[in-house]
Amino acid sequence: MLQKNFFAHRAGLGCMGYSWGYSLPGQLDDEHSIRSIRQAYDAGVRHFDTSDMYGSGHNETLLSRALEGLHDVCIATKGGIIVDSMEPLSMHLNGAPEYISAAIDNSLKRLGRDHIELYYLHRVDPNTPIEETMTALARAQQQGKIGAIGVSEPDAQTLSRALDVVKIDVVQSELSVWTRDPLKGSETETSGAVSADSTESVSLTKSYESNTLSVMELCAANDIKFVAFSPLGRGFLTGKLDVSTLKKNDFRQWMPRFQDEARKRNQNIVDTLTSIAQRHGAHPSQVALAWVYAQGENVYAIPGSRKIEHVRQNMEAEKLTLSNQEIAEITAVPLPQESRY
Repeated sequence: MLQKNFFAHRAGLGCMGYSWGYSLPGQLDDEHSIRSIRQAYDAGVRHFDTSDMYGSGHNETLLSRALEGLHDVCIATKGGIIVDSMEPLSMHLNGAPEYISAAIDNSLKRLGRDHIELYYLHRVDPNTPIEETMTALARAQQQGKIGAIGVSEPDAQTLSRALDVVKIDVVQSELSVWTRDPLKGSETETSGAVSADSTESVSLTKSYESNTLSVMELCAANDIKFVAFSPLGRGFLTGKLDVSTLKKNDFRQWMPRFQDEARKRNQNIVDTLTSIAQRHGAHPSQVALAWVYAQGENVYAIPGSRKIEHVRQNMEAEKLTLSNQEIAEITAVPLPQESRY
């Protein structure tokens, strides 16, 4: 069950960037990160999203320090992805009940809490029946260790199977102007991470394959909140991203959409957002978020901004209402060149 203030605002704070993806533990000053998270709280953020894989637990520990003594915050964390090595990047999925149960206990320790408000299966493990994983989460919920149950990036068929076991409160998937997979019922897109032997791909995204309902439609039909991660296209949709300034370990450097030619071809998406933003006296990022929110009343987002001025802009985006014509104008923009990963 979700706490009432969990979704008091449409925007939460994705905390991954403090420890993973865009930076690694040690590359950012922890004290500065803690101040940044506290400033987000002061700006009204109450929903903070993390995972046990972000910096191998560093992100959860950092969040615990930043939110210490605050009792009106809602923390969402995840388990089910194990990082085997960073160079070369290698990870695998584990949705086995015994692993998930232990992961929840470890997250509780790092977060310094006796209860996690929202716990997600980070990715669906194809080697473990989803029913077994959901049974483990239901047991943890009954024990009072977790409140709401979530699944990250399921396809509609898997989500339906999960719902047969336990009430799913939240689905988290990537959704933005340039990634619209959850809106589709018959498209397939798969992403991967390099596996241990460097010859296979570990699927971190379940395929959205031939379902009567899209993931988004299934969420709406079952009173499931939808949380969009990377709603600003990992910074691209802000119109301010300078790839020349990316850190060495920033994974955007090898993502297909951020390569020179693809970036140039994808600029038309930002141009459309910028044009509409100018009509409203807003920022392109706010228009991008408003488009995400327009996909349904149950839709929320966790942009991962580290600068307080950007956090405030993201919080203000829920006040921006796009016309049906503007929503259609954005939706009509061709999907980006290249895949997500």
